[in-house]
Amino acid sequence: MVPTFLLMVKLGLIDSQFGVILVLSGGILPTVIFILKDFMDSTPKSYEESARLYGAKPLRILWDVVIPLARPGLATIAVWAVVQVWGNFLVPYILLRSPSKSPAAVVMYTFYTEGGQPNLALISAFSLLFSIPVVAMYFFVNRRYGFRFHGGIKS
Repeated sequence: MVPTFLLMVKLGLIDSQFGVILVLSGGILPTVIFILKDFMDSTPKSYEESARLYGAKPLRILWDVVIPLARPGLATIAVWAVVQVWGNFLVPYILLRSPSKSPAAVVMYTFYTEGGQPNLALISAFSLLFSIPVVAMYFFVNRRYGFRFHGGIKS
């Protein structure tokens, strides 16, 4: 985190939500690309060849053939990325100075007294409210893209 902090100081992005977005996206993007490549590669070549036979251009093949087959992968990546950003504590804690800009994960850290004693009732209630959006997103994606088979051609 020290090199990241020094880079953000030199760029003038300390206490800036844009700096936090840059750091988080720089950490998440390589993993997202790696996972999504697997889903894109799993598209049967015969689907793409069939679309080419009917005169579809590469962008049309991507939009109408590959992306609909990779939707479960896109949903997986969306849930994973939201969970990674939603629960991230370290990056906003280090880069943001204003309490008004702090996300909920950092605000929860303020529920401890100066002596280190936690306010358990407040932390429990806040944790429950904090987890609702992620759990709701999981149930929505699971219901829509649950455990089903996709595709129809054996290789």
